[in-house]
Amino acid sequence: MKNIKYLLVVMAILSNVIPSFACDICGCYLGILYGEKQNAIAVYYRYRAFTGQSFKGNSWYPDNGNLRVDNTLHGSSGGAIANTNSFEIYRVSELRAKYFIHPKIEWNIIMPYLMNSDADGSTVTRLSGMGDITSFVGYDLFDNSFNNIIRQKFQLGAGIKLPTAKFNRKINDNRSSLLLQTGTGSTDAFVFGNYVLGYKKWGADFNLSYKMNGTNKFGEKIANSITSFSSLFYKFSLNKNVIILPNLQSYYENTDGLMINKVVQGGTAMKVWMLGGGLDVHYKKISLSASLQLPVREELVHYQPKSTLRTVFGLTWHFETKKFLISSNSQPSK
Repeated sequence: MKNIKYLLVVMAILSNVIPSFACDICGCYLGILYGEKQNAIAVYYRYRAFTGQSFKGNSWYPDNGNLRVDNTLHGSSGGAIANTNSFEIYRVSELRAKYFIHPKIEWNIIMPYLMNSDADGSTVTRLSGMGDITSFVGYDLFDNSFNNIIRQKFQLGAGIKLPTAKFNRKINDNRSSLLLQTGTGSTDAFVFGNYVLGYKKWGADFNLSYKMNGTNKFGEKIANSITSFSSLFYKFSLNKNVIILPNLQSYYENTDGLMINKVVQGGTAMKVWMLGGGLDVHYKKISLSASLQLPVREELVHYQPKSTLRTVFGLTWHFETKKFLISSNSQPSK
């Protein structure tokens, strides 16, 4: 009972101290990795780009990689691209933490800093700041090995995104679109399942999540969404300290987009399937990860911007559990 009380106190402190977040949980790689049963603190960077369908510039990085993070910037100054094309850029820097409160239960919290850009011809708008904080728990329903050759693992989880960030940011006295805001103003919940199958040094990871979004005080919400992520990977052990995992990835998301007063706003839906690859490198208690995905199929209306690129980079430090917050007869992971 004392352990549970302690856990609730820790969660309350974090909920009031830590600023905010925005994360796609399918990006949380739960595969057969070095340190997968260990606690972790990580820093991640995510990049997502969209362009008008007539865009003729650098389709992968339509802003030429411009990393300015001005709180507000309007007009074609400051390195913005002056043309008649349109693009949208969404960058997120995240601080992630994972802690095993029980041998089968992991608690995650993610805190992001968002850098959003929107261009319409020569007019470029940027908003940056802390995003909404998200926390979720995963429970290992089973984790079985057969003769150390075949292994399977299945995890179920649920989480919540709290409206801790600003969602009423203005530029020139006009409130910016919800899609550009660093917060949504709504409380959202999600559930997910993750299945991992390993055979010798090969592995496959399948993740499916469903997100239920709330409505903010302006009557706005992002429609509920389904997201799936899967990967096929191979494990190279260079020595006892260095492990390399190249992988092929598939990513799919489906949502009707922005809704205002229960009316879907045209051109905001996201129904896209992306394929790509990644690489994880583990050295002792440090992990580096990188992935890139490109669209192969997308449902668009004639005026809707199209997906161009999705990338994720991460640096993780793993550490062992000394004592579980929820009592168990099992020993902490090594």
